[in-house]
Amino acid sequence: MPQYVSIRFYKLRDDADPAAFEEAFREAPPTWGIERILLLRGFKADTHALAPSEYDYGSIHIYSNLDDAVKTVDMAGDMAAQDDIPDALRPFIRFWQTAHAGPIDHGVVNGFTLISESP
Repeated sequence: MPQYVSIRFYKLRDDADPAAFEEAFREAPPTWGIERILLLRGFKADTHALAPSEYDYGSIHIYSNLDDAVKTVDMAGDMAAQDDIPDALRPFIRFWQTAHAGPIDHGVVNGFTLISESP
């Protein structure tokens, strides 16, 4: 089964802390079905002839496969509302709460399956 890929785009509200947002992603370890999480900062500078981003951030979440993605999303959704989170899962749940809550004004989720990777 091919890898499942989620691509998200974020606009932070004025009261959001960009450093805390970035830290939550940086500290998120691979957990169960998630193999990698890439955080992208939106390119805003007008110093180069490249297209700028309308978003503050983007993220790419690569899951081992679709079934693991479903299990991981269900687990994170259930645990995010709990007070008693196992220590080993705290960084991942913190990332999950950050990526799906408060400071984000706009988030888009697109689902893909990975069919090719180069090189």
